[in-house]
Amino acid sequence: ILFAVGNELDRYTGIEFSPVTVAKLRQALIRQPLTADIDIVEAEATNLSDVVETSYDTAVLNSTVQYFPNIGYLIEVLRKALGRLADDGRIFLGDLRSPELLMLTRIWIEYSRADASTSIHELRRRVRNSNDHEWELLISPQLIDDSHLHIDGIAWGESSVHHGRGLNEMIRFRYDATLHRTPPSKTVTPHWQQWVPEISVGDMRAAVRAIETSSAIGWYGVANARLWRERLLLDAMNEAPARTIEQVLGEPVACRGIDPADLFDLGVELSRDIRVTWTRGRADGSVD
Repeated sequence: ILFAVGNELDRYTGIEFSPVTVAKLRQALIRQPLTADIDIVEAEATNLSDVVETSYDTAVLNSTVQYFPNIGYLIEVLRKALGRLADDGRIFLGDLRSPELLMLTRIWIEYSRADASTSIHELRRRVRNSNDHEWELLISPQLIDDSHLHIDGIAWGESSVHHGRGLNEMIRFRYDATLHRTPPSKTVTPHWQQWVPEISVGDMRAAVRAIETSSAIGWYGVANARLWRERLLLDAMNEAPARTIEQVLGEPVACRGIDPADLFDLGVELSRDIRVTWTRGRADGSVD
């Protein structure tokens, strides 16, 4: 992040608990100077006593929250970061893992390791065994939605599934979140509709074009085409464990769903603000 944005900022302060990494970063800055006022502080995320500035517009915790020991530690970090932000500042949390998607994530991992002839019963055993060894911190999108209820100084939180069309874990299962200190300047309540398989991206395009630009429309429970295999295998684990992976995935699928990337592309095409989030409380990877 530092070298990607260091020439576009006024000030950048990096917090790193490893003295080895701090030394490497400082040496790298000597070899490749940046225009921002940069300070690399050796400290844990809960100790910001050496960070004297209190008007940062953004605090970033990117692809690191999953390594925090518990939710209490995360909340302490967020509270300390809020104390260093400007009144209209925000905290960005990148690459979060959701407990609702843990089962699908494990199915994807074990499926990629299995043979087509592996039984669903055996796949289920492997998935359950891997779940027993899960140690990373999982953050529900519901916690992001309700963050203003638990942490003073947060006005609202929003989350988003990842952009992109790759088949890696980051794009398929991770998500980003932003916690804001001030309420949004403008809010629009969408006219929500339940998604059904008959609704295509083309239907969504027509519906968006039919409303005024000051209005909003939304669909909830949209089947996520990125995860259609994992959904089928999850259903089979609950209903038909005697079958094989090949038998389950070899059957015709009437509707795989909609790829979130197509929804983001639709927003660009129509010059509209498109937000794609995980459907609250669902474990099948559906999106709104």
